[in-house]
Amino acid sequence: MGEASTDWREFVTRRQASDEETVRANRRWWDGASDWYQEEHGAFLGDQIWNQQARFRIRLGPLGFDFVENAGTNRPAISYNGTDVLAYVDWNSSIAVDGHVANLWDNFHGYDFDRTNPDARQFFSTTSNDGWQVVEVVTLVDTHTVTVQYAFVARPVGAAEPHQVTLSISHLHRTLYQPTIQGNTLTAEVLPAYFQSVSFGHTPSPIGTLRVAVSGPRAPVGKAISLDDLHGTVDAHGAQYGLANSFTTTYSITNPQVNRLVPLGTETVTFTTAIAAGTPIPALVATPAVAPLP
Repeated sequence: MGEASTDWREFVTRRQASDEETVRANRRWWDGASDWYQEEHGAFLGDQIWNQQARFRIRLGPLGFDFVENAGTNRPAISYNGTDVLAYVDWNSSIAVDGHVANLWDNFHGYDFDRTNPDARQFFSTTSNDGWQVVEVVTLVDTHTVTVQYAFVARPVGAAEPHQVTLSISHLHRTLYQPTIQGNTLTAEVLPAYFQSVSFGHTPSPIGTLRVAVSGPRAPVGKAISLDDLHGTVDAHGAQYGLANSFTTTYSITNPQVNRLVPLGTETVTFTTAIAAGTPIPALVATPAVAPLP
């Protein structure tokens, strides 16, 4: 005979909790249960694209992306030949709905991909709370390109519904060199490590060029991309060396139709390099730092 079962309800108490507290508690529970979930369901989900960190991973030649489900960063993280190129960070991203601002991570999340296709190159993510849902689709297009698409669904809460929505997506790479924005396109050289400044006479050696083009009906014309922390130095000849570690893309929608999927925009991320696939990234040479310009 088996052991008598325990009625755990006698150890559980109930009380009122806010939506924010509930979301945080759910996230803590799932973070703690990730190893169990992998053991229980890993065979069904597939070992090639699911590991104990709840990480979806797909590669096409040297380019690929990861999508980490149980952390607020690397959602996705794009890499080339094993070197980080660009990370999307939910912790620093936000959604403003009729003046109420929340970061994307502290909400409800769902994930999916085509389990019937071993060559699947898309990953689907949803972020939801009362009155709204954001849908994100990440696609590995080819050996140089990843697209990230965003859409929005407004949902009624009683008699109320969203009227003004702004989605701000944070991107991180340490460090971007000589970044420029023209219209809704950012172009920057990618450095393989963090640089606080550029020393005179020691020009960094980029590993490639990053291009992020934002398009779509809800991307503000000429204002969809902004650099968060542009800084730099100027040498004795007046040459400028600009550096940045992060930038933000923005989408806005007014009076969205309720219970309909409304496209916001697409980010086309392209990375090109002259370094052959499989070639080790050149090692950095330490140089003395100089004080950046105010």
